[in-house]
Amino acid sequence: MLSATAYDPARETKLGDLKVTVKKTTAFHPNPTVEQVEAKLRSDAAKMGASRVVETEISAVEISPFSWGTRTGTGIAVKPAN
Repeated sequence: MLSATAYDPARETKLGDLKVTVKKTTAFHPNPTVEQVEAKLRSDAAKMGASRVVETEISAVEISPFSWGTRTGTGIAVKPAN
């Protein structure tokens, strides 16, 4: 689950900060979508054992030195506190 809500240390255990990047391969490929970034955030969080990602932010598509289209996502991987 992805959420823009703030991290609550009283109810959640922080497993780590997340930063993901989704790039298009060439100028002719479609721009990366919000859904692709969300999927990457969920995947990386699951690898850490997280049940959800809070404080998520997803950028607009930007041109970077190594890609014609890049979209980044950030968040905090958390699980319920014991």
